Amino acid sequence: MVAMDASYSETLRYLFGLEVFGIRPGLESVNQLLARVGDPHRCLRFVHVAGTSGKGSVSAFIHAILQAAGYNAGLYTSPHLLDFTERIQAGDRPIPVEDLVRLTDWMRARAEGLSYTFFEFTTTLALLYFLEQKVDVVVLEAGLGGRLDATNAVVPRVSVITTISLDHTEYLGGRLADIAFEKGGIIKPGIPAVITATQRTVISVLEAVCRERGAPLCLLNRDFRLRGRNRRDFTYLGLSLRLRHLETGLAGRFQMTNAAAALASIELLSREDFPVAEEHIRRGLREAFIPARLQVVRRNPTVVLDGAHNPGKARQLARAVDEEFTYRSLHLVFGIMRDKDARAVLKHLAPPAKRIFLVRPPGARSADPAALQAILEKRGSDAYVAGGVSEGIRMAMEDAHPDDLILVCGSFYTVSEALAHKAWENKSAMAAT
Repeated sequence: MVAMDASYSETLRYLFGLEVFGIRPGLESVNQLLARVGDPHRCLRFVHVAGTSGKGSVSAFIHAILQAAGYNAGLYTSPHLLDFTERIQAGDRPIPVEDLVRLTDWMRARAEGLSYTFFEFTTTLALLYFLEQKVDVVVLEAGLGGRLDATNAVVPRVSVITTISLDHTEYLGGRLADIAFEKGGIIKPGIPAVITATQRTVISVLEAVCRERGAPLCLLNRDFRLRGRNRRDFTYLGLSLRLRHLETGLAGRFQMTNAAAALASIELLSREDFPVAEEHIRRGLREAFIPARLQVVRRNPTVVLDGAHNPGKARQLARAVDEEFTYRSLHLVFGIMRDKDARAVLKHLAPPAKRIFLVRPPGARSADPAALQAILEKRGSDAYVAGGVSEGIRMAMEDAHPDDLILVCGSFYTVSEALAHKAWENKSAMAAT
């Protein structure tokens, strides 16, 4: 076991060492890497999911429904929270450490002389693993953008594009139309595309892409619809399905839209020899789970973790907290990366907070808490520089009443650190409440 631990540590050092090559948009390198290891993607079937917000939830819903129906479904997502193996899942379990080590060594030997990034290598590794595991369908979540993302080397059975908003503008462009075009790059000729965007500009761009590529377009509020005001009881009016009294296990009213995207995708897959019964749809929607999406980790006071890190997700999060929880006062533990629009994110999250504890999540890209404090004090918020994530949670716990809510958010790095150390279990902080 010691030897395996050492091998795993070496594997992780190698993989994360590839991050030095940064983000390199384009498919040339990943196609070369895939060819070197036997083009595993040509022997797999995919649902490809892109978007600014919601793609993780849509992927989780589709995967859970397929699993409930008895299919061996693969799931590829990013980022991970606690362990790299979370990114690659066949069936209901992450890739075993020994398989990750073995495949990394095998690929390194065969990829000698090639240049590739962290995401290109790990995407290729995931596809090799899925092929070995003989998965029936892979639910493949795009990384950054779509058109030039490493995952776009595949040809899916269904393409899904979720909500689009401004994010990663340094790579994708500063206008919604630019970002829509990049996300729309996953649409393939003749392959149906499920779209849940509602902005006129975004829809216009994606409609044009679908027309150009002869891809059937399945559009929310035109080809499939939702009825209901509560994620615990809503109706899906689909391409042919009519399902009432549906419920999602993921919190937030916005999850109804993500569920609808998943159900439209499942309908299209059913036409491709993957039939799914109503009971499996209902069970999959209820059982889908994603850590750090309105995840409750403690009560009295209630502590909630969420990885929202852009303005669109922050707006959804603020609404969901108001819908899902009853509390006396809200305390915010907030840490964000400096390349994110912190002002716009805090615009949605700061106003209802009694106090805000600003933290520096791990990583060289983390924003300075003192700079965030200056922004918030100009807005009249009661903000404190807390240092590390655990310190911020402890401070919030000491300040909170048992009927209060503590929201830890701003970045997946922030919530990952919180999950790793579980500061809400600190005995002195618990005694203070």
